[in-house]
Amino acid sequence: MFGGDTLIPGSFDYLAVHSVNEAVALLDQHGDDAKILAGGQSLIPLLRFRLARPSIDHPATMLALGAQIVAVGPKGERVLSIGEFFTDAPFETALQSNEMLTEIRLPAPIQRSGGAYFKLERKVGDYAIAGVAAYITLDNNGNVSYAGIGLTNVGPVPIKARDAEQSLLGKPLDDASIHQAADLAAAAAQPISDTRGPAEYKRDMVRTLTVRALRKALSRATGGQ
Repeated sequence: MFGGDTLIPGSFDYLAVHSVNEAVALLDQHGDDAKILAGGQSLIPLLRFRLARPSIDHPATMLALGAQIVAVGPKGERVLSIGEFFTDAPFETALQSNEMLTEIRLPAPIQRSGGAYFKLERKVGDYAIAGVAAYITLDNNGNVSYAGIGLTNVGPVPIKARDAEQSLLGKPLDDASIHQAADLAAAAAQPISDTRGPAEYKRDMVRTLTVRALRKALSRATGGQ
């Protein structure tokens, strides 16, 4: 309903803060009754259905890049790997109820490195049916010295395709290794059938998008666009 005093979310108080310490103090005071509204890409729709959870930005690329998460709470600062930050439960992270994410640390790009992100969507701006991010670094012999592959929207939580990553290390990024990694990434996916398509279709899309992402990452690592 629209108009009058009727709201889709349940009623809540909005507290504007002016510092990290003030925000942490309020989180510590209110516990699970408080949620941080910063951007709100995930939080606003969940508020609409009264399932408030912390919001999360671009998990696939963070997984591929090997990001670090800085969290601040009453006891000070702690640093988490991106793999530790995402948990096995949907819409949940390793943040405590009295902590807030204050910083995302990414490794500085180096020579002979490149990355790419591809997603399948029904229309521009829509939630992805499947998304894959890949980032690689090549050594002086042209072999892969680092590989990161992150998957989103093909499981209850963001997925780091560890077996696919490991399969690339120490090898040239040729068609054979790319397709092997794509098969392993597809195996790591945990899609479900829904109105956006059957599970096997989404798994096949992970395979296709992984091939595209790795090829684009290779092109960028070797001086292309």
